Amino acid sequence: MLNVASEASANFPASLCAKTSRAMGTVIGDSASYDYSRCLWQRPVPTLIVRGRFLQTVALRPSFTKEDVALVQARIVASLRDDADQPDTYLQRLQEARRLRWSSLS
Repeated sequence: MLNVASEASANFPASLCAKTSRAMGTVIGDSASYDYSRCLWQRPVPTLIVRGRFLQTVALRPSFTKEDVALVQARIVASLRDDADQPDTYLQRLQEARRLRWSSLS
């Protein structure tokens, strides 16, 4: 959900959102774990006030279009396919799967 939310907002379609982010030097990202999730903005501090409206719109009014959902879904699937090629990531996924199996038994 956070991946899709950071793609576009009600006032900023995906192409304009990406263009505006680049122009401002802002990187929009997200992070999620089993306990919490967060939306991240990396930006130069001096122009925060100018960017405030853009960031507020992206955070509070995401558009969740079908195209954005499909794009993010394709990225996630490609990333998961690549996990088997990286030994550390592959082991981490195996541990997560094992942990989920054990938690479902209790």
